[in-house]
Amino acid sequence: MGTLTQQLVDKYQPHHIQDFVGLDDIKKTLTGFIADPYPSNWLFSGAPGLGKTSMAMALAADLPTEDTSDDVFKRLFVGPRLIHYYSNDVDKQLVHDIKEKFALQLSHQGYWTVYLIDEVDEITHPAHISFLGLMENLAARAIVVFTCNSPDKLPDRLMDRCHHLKFSNNGIAPDLIQHVTDIWAREAPPEATPPNFARLVTKNHTSVRGSIMELETLLMALKV
Repeated sequence: MGTLTQQLVDKYQPHHIQDFVGLDDIKKTLTGFIADPYPSNWLFSGAPGLGKTSMAMALAADLPTEDTSDDVFKRLFVGPRLIHYYSNDVDKQLVHDIKEKFALQLSHQGYWTVYLIDEVDEITHPAHISFLGLMENLAARAIVVFTCNSPDKLPDRLMDRCHHLKFSNNGIAPDLIQHVTDIWAREAPPEATPPNFARLVTKNHTSVRGSIMELETLLMALKV
């Protein structure tokens, strides 16, 4: 039996593209992309709890590293693989700051950087427009990923510059049922009566996050 010392959504967060429950078409697309990546803009849209932000993090983790920079440049310019911004951080000045970061990314450096902007549909229209110039002048090893629940509020000019991946829970129920079943087997005592996992997943609208959160609540009750 496992010990609940952290939220299960954190403990079982996927760290690589192939670790995700469902999302087969998205995993196939991104696996093909990282095989031969290039500077590009991406939009991940879909309902909450399906792994949009986690997938951007996994993309950053799975991008290849080619150690082609010499020691001097490596010491000066090796930086994070992912830089994460939330919608309430984003304004025209931040977009300018990202452009400044691009200026430091050399074409021969040995790492890619993913710039993740979460909830892009919640930022201001002027910030949206500021992103247009940035998106057309990416650094040599920069990838920009936007996430949103719905793209309806996004300018067409921004969307036209992105590869749009639509996250959906369609078809993931069998995999998710198996996933929460496996978590229960690891975390619950052997004598505990398991819940109806199919009903749990349905109740949570086939949300990965929602299903795991409810499973955690049930596990807490076993301590009483």
